[in-house]
Amino acid sequence: MNSSASPNVCNHGRRGGQRVAAHGLRLALLLGLAGCAVGPDYKPPQVTPPPAWVSTPDKTDTSLVVASPVTTVEWWTLLNDEQLNTLIKQGAAQNLTVLQANQRIVAARASLGITDSALFPSVNASGGYSYGAAGGGVPNSNYNLGGSAGWNVDVFGGVRRQIEAAEASVDASIQDRRDAIVALAAQIGITYVDLRAVQKRLDITHINLDIQDHSVNVTQQRWQGGFVSRLDYENALAQQASTRAQLPSLETQERQDIYALSVLLGLDPGALLTELQTVAPIPKVPAQIPVGVPSDLLRRRPDIRAAEAQFHAATADIGVAISDLFPKFSLTSNLQFNSGTLAQLVTWTNSSWNVGPSVSWQIFAAGRIVANIHLQEANQVQAFYFYKNTVLTAFQQVEDSITAYANEQERHQYLQDAVAANQRALDLANTSYREGSTIFLNVLQAQAALYSAQQQEAVSDQALASDLITLYQALGGGWSAFPEQDSVPVQFPRFPYATPPKDHSSPHAQ
Repeated sequence: MNSSASPNVCNHGRRGGQRVAAHGLRLALLLGLAGCAVGPDYKPPQVTPPPAWVSTPDKTDTSLVVASPVTTVEWWTLLNDEQLNTLIKQGAAQNLTVLQANQRIVAARASLGITDSALFPSVNASGGYSYGAAGGGVPNSNYNLGGSAGWNVDVFGGVRRQIEAAEASVDASIQDRRDAIVALAAQIGITYVDLRAVQKRLDITHINLDIQDHSVNVTQQRWQGGFVSRLDYENALAQQASTRAQLPSLETQERQDIYALSVLLGLDPGALLTELQTVAPIPKVPAQIPVGVPSDLLRRRPDIRAAEAQFHAATADIGVAISDLFPKFSLTSNLQFNSGTLAQLVTWTNSSWNVGPSVSWQIFAAGRIVANIHLQEANQVQAFYFYKNTVLTAFQQVEDSITAYANEQERHQYLQDAVAANQRALDLANTSYREGSTIFLNVLQAQAALYSAQQQEAVSDQALASDLITLYQALGGGWSAFPEQDSVPVQFPRFPYATPPKDHSSPHAQ
């Protein structure tokens, strides 16, 4: 009788446990489906942009800033310099700051995965074996095997708000990478333009030294022939030495620009010496510069979009904090097997189990929860002010760049006129000196004035190109040419005791 009754008791127990588990699961599902996400829902921050740019360039400018839409993704191609195009493309792929930004995206996505896992049940398993005795008794073996499962039901949306914040953080990290691309392209462009300007100034200096060498020879001959005093010869030598003294500092700047470009490309400082020491002209600006309208800037500039994503994350964090005011519901279960023999371990008679819902609620937390809500609300307000400041700063940077670009064009025209006038003055002074109708001091003054004007014109050529690059950086252009890609596998061992690869690019390489 006992042997026939025992299975019925076990079957009844199993059916009862299944009913309890089913009821608990239904309750958890109902709570989760009916649950709401507490806290404020995100709404994009509102900033009203001006209808048009304040700066209105003179229509006589040779290179006009126009309000037509910005359509050029690769703005650097407007400068028509293939070497600059290549440097920027290499920099986007190799620059270490950009590579760090790539990994921050990977990290943000991994963090999102960790947060997202809280929505799903967790299952754990355990097992063990022991051999021993109690109170001097006969030793015996004990085998155990078990598992547990738990599900924290997100009734009030605390976890969903955490996921929302994590998703916003992913978006912010993507925008930060784009902003790094914008800054990198501008930095490479400005450094490259400076390099070409320095090389042009070196060329101007060498040309003027040739002119001054000729003056030294002429004054020496005239002095030795008794036509002029030694003063003319010494003045010519002094001016020649003064001009030659400009060479070392210009050569230093040339090397430093090449070193800087190499490092921006993630290379050793001297990697581009051979390639970039070949002289090339300063890039010329195009005839028209499309800048769009202020409202376009809000969606184009990555730093503005990153600030908006941070505001979104701060808004979601308020909901996370508010959810602590409400109870937490969970569904847990546990199953254990214990036996003195391994063969009889997994049998229902050697089992114990339990299943059921539970609730926890922080009734009193000494104001900690409310204080945390106030903290997150303050963080949200800070994020809004940061967003608004980022927008206003962006508008200012564009206005500054348009003004600087327009005014530099006017300055450049005057300098071109000055160079032409000084060249004519030098020609007249040389002719008059050879004919003996003027003193040599006039020749020296004309040479110095021409050299200064030519140097300033080269600096203005540089400023024009640099102002254009700064304008496109302010417009947030260029990042869409280099979309986000899957992260490149790290080229060094992930475990500290693994043998490092023989790769000098690896941080762990010897």
